[in-house]
Amino acid sequence: MTSYYSYCGFRLASELTFPELRRAPDNAGKIISIQKCRLGRVPSNLNRYGPNWAVGPDEAWWWFPKIARFRIQPGQISVEFLDGNESLIRSLLLEAPMILAMIFENTFCLNAAAAAALEGEPRVFCGASGSGRSTAAARIALQGEGLISDSLLRIGFSENDEAIAHSQGSGALLWPKAICCLGLTQNSGMQVRPELPLRRLFLKIARSFGPVSDVFWKSPDPSTIGPENNVDKLPPARRKFVRFASITAGRLWIEPAERSYAHFSWCHRLAQRTQIRPVPSTYDVKGE
Repeated sequence: MTSYYSYCGFRLASELTFPELRRAPDNAGKIISIQKCRLGRVPSNLNRYGPNWAVGPDEAWWWFPKIARFRIQPGQISVEFLDGNESLIRSLLLEAPMILAMIFENTFCLNAAAAAALEGEPRVFCGASGSGRSTAAARIALQGEGLISDSLLRIGFSENDEAIAHSQGSGALLWPKAICCLGLTQNSGMQVRPELPLRRLFLKIARSFGPVSDVFWKSPDPSTIGPENNVDKLPPARRKFVRFASITAGRLWIEPAERSYAHFSWCHRLAQRTQIRPVPSTYDVKGE
């Protein structure tokens, strides 16, 4: 049986049930299908770029030993269950395999958390894991219009060339310290992985919000992010481009997937249409 869900502006047509996601309306964007099957060997024409992934221009494989294997093609993800907990496999699928599927659609995401404030303006937080970006976004979501993203922020562009965010739609993944900071009970939400205290909280989803104008950087210092150590010596436009390229989700897979030019254009437009700012003290919450 196929069910339909919304995720990062896509419509997932899935043979897996995703209690983490909200059901998609009939006109909820381009479809990515998800099916369960037995997978053969990784094709020899794909290059292995890491310990558990192989990427080519029209196909990619990603696997987690003894748990699951994923084959990603344009518009489709095939998953083979090995010996993993189904909730863990769903959680894995919504990260690397979905990032690869979006890359094949010339669609890119920032590693960022975001929420809509009361006035409807998106607050976007980028930074290292553990810097508190998810906690900051969750707090704004609780006080404002709702959550936009927890880890993957897909940004496209409107007809007026404004930077438009798409809701991730999978709640907020928070550790016990963050849950405590937000004044919530430790059994809030649902467990993600049996061996970890990480929980998924289903916060209010922001239904409507304005274009992205500001991106707030948490730790580490943005001057240390990117391939150039002296990024602050670059011209401002190039500086922003480098920073956005460095925090693009799945950036190691973009070149072997032959999507480098599309990614370059996306980073360039994003750098032209947004401002990078330090996190105001009112948003500086740690405990992700």
